Amino acid sequence: MNIKGIILSAGYSKRAGMFKPALFIDNKPMVVCVIETMRLFCRSIIVVGGYNYDTLCNLVKNIDSVSTVFNQDYEKGMFSSVKCGVSALIDSGNMTDAVFIIPGDYPLVGCGIYSRMIDVFSDCGHLNPIFVPSFNGKKGHPVLIDGNLLGELASFPDNGTLRDFISGNGFMPVEVDDAGVVLDIDTQEDFLRAVEFLNSKAL
Repeated sequence: MNIKGIILSAGYSKRAGMFKPALFIDNKPMVVCVIETMRLFCRSIIVVGGYNYDTLCNLVKNIDSVSTVFNQDYEKGMFSSVKCGVSALIDSGNMTDAVFIIPGDYPLVGCGIYSRMIDVFSDCGHLNPIFVPSFNGKKGHPVLIDGNLLGELASFPDNGTLRDFISGNGFMPVEVDDAGVVLDIDTQEDFLRAVEFLNSKAL
């Protein structure tokens, strides 16, 4: 199956107190953690940057099948990066069956999540165009969107959100047993919890 990935890493990282994509977790920069898992399931990945873009590019420049794109509207928030990444994918001319979209501060999403979502998409893609992982009833990331919806997503109103788009098109929740889908890293406290989570999984 031809699946692509989009990682959203354009924000200011204000609450974290440092540039989150470069924050080391599991002995590597956070954005690299996200890439290394995603690339096992995606033929190519677009990393959308904005703030501190040159640093971001340096972090990922030597990783095969990964490209970066600058979101000139990154100050407008995450959805501007979603649209930027989707537009770049469309402009590349490379058709895709589906695309994973994930914020760059979700480094704890494991391989099992991607595999499970692809399996559900393969079985139920004719029934639903969007799939969202859920842990204990709480929706998380990555979102998996049918490739046929990308044009609509790219042209969605700028004042909308990814949640608006998902709700408007309908989605299938995919229940998983891994809390990584709901564990993002916004603060130093989140980072410490992430380290504890990784250590617990290693036991």
